[in-house]
Amino acid sequence: MQNLYELGARKFGILSVAPIGCCPAVTSGNGGNCVKPLNDFAIVFHRAIQALLQKLSSGFEDFEFSLANTFEMTSDLLKSPSTFGKHG
Repeated sequence: MQNLYELGARKFGILSVAPIGCCPAVTSGNGGNCVKPLNDFAIVFHRAIQALLQKLSSGFEDFEFSLANTFEMTSDLLKSPSTFGKHG
């Protein structure tokens, strides 16, 4: 990020980690169930990247960021697909 900042970048859009424990490649080897430790890692990563970005925004002039919580977005979709237009 610092290198990008030094090259003139000031605005960043960042995506956090989705619920990796619910990816088909993971759930297929776990009886179709999500793997909680992997999802816990994704949640911790989101919190850590949010704290890092806040620290950077206070240390770099004109630094702006938008952090998308793809864990929550994807979890909502998995919990209720019909809300998003996905039907059986």
